[in-house]
Amino acid sequence: MRDMRITNFFNQIRAMLLKKRWLLSLILLFLVSIIVLTTGCGGGTGDDPLPNPLGPKASSWETNIVKVQAAINADPKANWVAGETWITREFANLEDANVLLGALPVEIPANILYRRYSQISTSSGTNSLASNKPSLFSWLEKDGTNWMTPVKAQGQYGTCVAFACCGALEAAIKIAKNDSTLSIDLSEWYLWYKMTNGKNPVSDGWSNSKASEFLKTSGTVEESIMPYSLVRLYPNFTEPAGNSQKYTLKVWDWAIGDENIKTALLNGPVVSAIKIYSDFYSYNGGVYRHVWGDLRGGHAIVIVGYNDVEQYWICKNSWRGEGWGEKGYFRIAYGDASFYSTAYALTYTPNIINNTPLSILSFTPVENQINTPVTTTVSVIFDKAVLPSTINATTFILASGATSISGSISLSDDGTTASFAPTNTLSYESLITVTLNVGIKDLAGNSLVAKKQWSFTTVKEADTIAPSIVSVVPTENLTDVAVASTIQVNFSEKIDASSVNSATFKVSSGTTVLSGSISYGVD
Repeated sequence: MRDMRITNFFNQIRAMLLKKRWLLSLILLFLVSIIVLTTGCGGGTGDDPLPNPLGPKASSWETNIVKVQAAINADPKANWVAGETWITREFANLEDANVLLGALPVEIPANILYRRYSQISTSSGTNSLASNKPSLFSWLEKDGTNWMTPVKAQGQYGTCVAFACCGALEAAIKIAKNDSTLSIDLSEWYLWYKMTNGKNPVSDGWSNSKASEFLKTSGTVEESIMPYSLVRLYPNFTEPAGNSQKYTLKVWDWAIGDENIKTALLNGPVVSAIKIYSDFYSYNGGVYRHVWGDLRGGHAIVIVGYNDVEQYWICKNSWRGEGWGEKGYFRIAYGDASFYSTAYALTYTPNIINNTPLSILSFTPVENQINTPVTTTVSVIFDKAVLPSTINATTFILASGATSISGSISLSDDGTTASFAPTNTLSYESLITVTLNVGIKDLAGNSLVAKKQWSFTTVKEADTIAPSIVSVVPTENLTDVAVASTIQVNFSEKIDASSVNSATFKVSSGTTVLSGSISYGVD
């Protein structure tokens, strides 16, 4: 605003110069120079309502915030604060900020439009939570613990549906496993791209119900496999590895109406959507109630709790953990116009990944195997897919005595079979020891149940040289040999006993073959 005042002042001076009012113009120019030197050119700490003055494009935001706060002050029911947010700083105007609103209206099936969630049968019988609801409840402090995953940022894209659905599924998995400290981060970008068949994340939107159905039938992968930063590469998309773990829903269901949503919340956070009005962009805290501005679009959020005493919902947003709202969360009054005419929420029951320890089903060569080929590959079959990064030279080890054996390790396409192929052929007649350490994990992070170690022996080296006679007793052409002498033949190597018999070892006198017994030395 100060910049605009100074600019107008200079324009007036220029007009006077054009009219040749020289003396007055010089006086005014001198006065303006003093003002500028005293107050600065918009970068100081004058009387601006915001710490950092907004640029020309964002000047409308400053006006809006003032109007919003004035409307709040004039409404006795309004109890929230408007102010600058990252949205008012980074978007030029309301129209540009509309990109954040990617939730399309859902079509609620007629047969469940007015049903009561409390009457839905569950695996343990009819849900009886409806009659026992507490007046205050939040998954941010259930049993003194925060069960929600950190607030994320959808950036300047209309991907709020993916963030809401992944946020609810992450919390549902933690609750189902009864582990509030579980670290889980699901890929919003994979869910968005796959469920929308590659829609533009800037201009298009999606519905919560269709996204939930995709999570049930196909699921999403971990954030580390398909990070959200890849959204910048749209429309390029690279499929993750075929053995990547998918996180899916076992069941998703509807909760219609405020009381049924509260009942559903006792089982876990729920996915919902609200209508965004102009004033919501400048929400800085308190219990939001629409007071000013027009409807901008639909936005997917996660409801995490409620307060019947002060009459509000507690919701998780995807507009950053800092710089908007109450560290990325907001409270919104019951019955506010921002909720759709038919309040709805989607409840999630996740498929829980097997959390039993990883086990070995079989391996080759088997334990204590002998005559194993020196070119053998060691293979191990597990009861479930192995996390590729955990099967390596420190967890799958071959050794001959104290000497480690180098080799390459590979996994089958389904991730259940690990193979170790030695770089060089194994030594003949060697005892080879195989060690599998507990650092090997399945896709859910479960470790090998226990360290496994076994050994096998390699085959003798193939003998391709025929044995030769080293010496004989009596020696050749010896005379005066005692008639009771034993004839002995010494070979260059150990002889196969079965190959020495009366047909291959003969003693004769003239044409007469002498009879006798054949024996072998201890070596």
